[in-house]
Amino acid sequence: AMFNSFKQYRQAGAAAREVLLQAASLAWDVPAAQLKLEDGVISGGGNKAPIGEFVAAASKLTVPENPRLKDPSEFKLIGNASVRRKDTPPKINGTAKYAMDIQLDNQMVVTIKRATRKGATVTSFDDSAAKDVKGFIRAATLPNKAGVAVYAENTWASLQAREALEVTWDNSAAESRSSEDVYKELMAALNIAPEYNLTKNDQAEIAGAIKNADKVVEETFYFPLLAHAPMEPLTCTIEATEDGGVILHDGCQMPTSPHAAIAQILQVPMDKVQVNTMFAGGSFGRRATPTVDYQVEAALSFVMTDRRRPVKLVWSREDDITGGYYRPAFAHKVRVGLDADGNIAGWDHRVAGQSISKGTPFEAFSVHDGVDHLSVEGVTP
Repeated sequence: AMFNSFKQYRQAGAAAREVLLQAASLAWDVPAAQLKLEDGVISGGGNKAPIGEFVAAASKLTVPENPRLKDPSEFKLIGNASVRRKDTPPKINGTAKYAMDIQLDNQMVVTIKRATRKGATVTSFDDSAAKDVKGFIRAATLPNKAGVAVYAENTWASLQAREALEVTWDNSAAESRSSEDVYKELMAALNIAPEYNLTKNDQAEIAGAIKNADKVVEETFYFPLLAHAPMEPLTCTIEATEDGGVILHDGCQMPTSPHAAIAQILQVPMDKVQVNTMFAGGSFGRRATPTVDYQVEAALSFVMTDRRRPVKLVWSREDDITGGYYRPAFAHKVRVGLDADGNIAGWDHRVAGQSISKGTPFEAFSVHDGVDHLSVEGVTP
């Protein structure tokens, strides 16, 4: 963030400005001191052109280590009241509306009783005890059998009724591996022939370079399954409109995905689905899943009603931590060969983990030659 990176970004921007001006200076035979870069355009000496014309030439020039930084008196954006973030005042004074703040007339609140194992499905349920909870309306198995939707007049009643629900699960297709099992599987995968070679380099040649290096550095790293843990638990609300459509009130990161999913589930045209994108209390990717999991739950819960009452889906903190959409576990094994001067002679970096995008709509643009680039960004050359 800016607290950590402001100086680095400022220096990088100043260096980029200098090499662009230098490239223009060479092209126009005009001293760089007589040129200026403003609003993406370089001008001076009777010449004028967008910076795009000089990027290729600038990339071949030596980047200055200590470029001239702007004096604060030259700032155009920093300290400019007209470009302040529009969301700062409402977040400070409490008027900002988050998805959890939605409270529509006559709405029902739904929580989902989910299995303790991913992939398990509902066989049956008993809501006898749940009927004793004041405010409980009904319970119903989701159409995909991934859980039981518990409808109530308010959040507390829904949570209490869900707690009282007895569900029988079919675990035949459910995930059964423990965290320790996943760890052992991924660490073992680092020591077998890789399925994909992202760099297309000659592995034997790299191995030879490392073997003959003056020094070899080898490390393994393991990153376990990780919950995103946004401050605001997952929630969204669906209400019907008078023209036969619906409105989704959601702090979603990618409105396009739930827009399409809800239209398909509710069997309404895309132009009849409105998305009211609200503030989200943290997200970190949790509200941008390729399967739009919680919005699908809300749509499935809504489609099982007569659509006369809005349906608000609420996840508890425990729901998200114990059964949410985790960042996949990954293991890394790195072997680097160094010469006598400390220069890299060979680098072998192996990664094992679960693809984020394969089998999802993201696959078409993020998976190339079998490799999910969302899963290896940061380690690719």
